[in-house]
Amino acid sequence: MLRSIISAALIIVSFPTFAWDTPKEAVEKFVQFDLGGGRLSSNAWSEYLANYLHAPVGYEEPGWDSVVVVERFLVGNPECVSESCTVAVTYQLHPTKLLTGPPVVPHEAGGSETVKFSVSKKNGVWKIDPNPDYPRISIEKYKQLGS
Repeated sequence: MLRSIISAALIIVSFPTFAWDTPKEAVEKFVQFDLGGGRLSSNAWSEYLANYLHAPVGYEEPGWDSVVVVERFLVGNPECVSESCTVAVTYQLHPTKLLTGPPVVPHEAGGSETVKFSVSKKNGVWKIDPNPDYPRISIEKYKQLGS
């Protein structure tokens, strides 16, 4: 019996999962993951599904052929009804006019865009709901990919 308890404890410790305390934190952590190129790698797919997304079994996104290049972002305060929230993120876009690396969604002069994420709490965990839009990456990550 004691061996079973110890084995179960070791398994739980071996596989860290993230539980975000608030819908805003869930979105902030997802955006940081996305800007770091997390959605561009099949190696990070299981981390994406486990930690950031409430997705049905078998959920997939298209293979992305372009990215949105971001300089910075600001996460707004959530608007909630019960355990479902909307969190707006305003991205400051990097001008794409002079970029010469991997393909980008054109924003020649830069500018900004606001994306609203649906966030829900299921089984006590806040995660975003699927929102298959182009991955957003930081300008720093873009430069790494181009080198």
